[in-house]
Amino acid sequence: MPAVTDRSLPEGMAWDGIGVLIAQHRQVAAIWERLEGSAGIIPDDRRWAMSAELLKRLSIHDGVEEVYLYPMVRSALLEGDELADQAQASHHEQARRLSVLEGLGPEDPGFEVGWAELMAEVSRHVTMEEREIFPRLLQSVDRLTLTLLAGRIQRASRVGPTRPHPRMHQSRLLGRATAPVIGAMDRLKDATRSRPTEGAGEPSESTRP
Repeated sequence: MPAVTDRSLPEGMAWDGIGVLIAQHRQVAAIWERLEGSAGIIPDDRRWAMSAELLKRLSIHDGVEEVYLYPMVRSALLEGDELADQAQASHHEQARRLSVLEGLGPEDPGFEVGWAELMAEVSRHVTMEEREIFPRLLQSVDRLTLTLLAGRIQRASRVGPTRPHPRMHQSRLLGRATAPVIGAMDRLKDATRSRPTEGAGEPSESTRP
């Protein structure tokens, strides 16, 4: 089945749930493109900020897919359980890796390799979704449902978790009722996190994600 790419999106698709998820994929890829290989080129405080933003966006994206996309995949597609299980296993691995990277700054051993390994997993996951899951949903789910999905994803993105929760992914306890509660706790932590001092070479413990 052909991949869903930016150039092959059906007219108006950007307004439906699949289009919103693809846009999130592209936003994550754009941040990683700037962060990858930037050691010694971009100041560490700026690299820390990019890694924190990447962690936040990945956590939000994974959360909305767990809550809204995969239940739809299971109910709408003939091979839905298999596809959803594969995607959720990838999410669990991503959350596990993110939970390690959450405590690392650019000066720490493991930062470069850790992010490269995580983003390789993210790339595999995105390819699977855009080649296998999204085209099948476009064929199987009516347009109104996909349009409503966009609104749900956008609302959930504003209130869902902003940090990795590997145990929640593994146990599949992340749901419509629990995601906003976890998200509120994450955002409280985010609000108390100090920003790196402009031009600082090394972020302090209080400025870590």
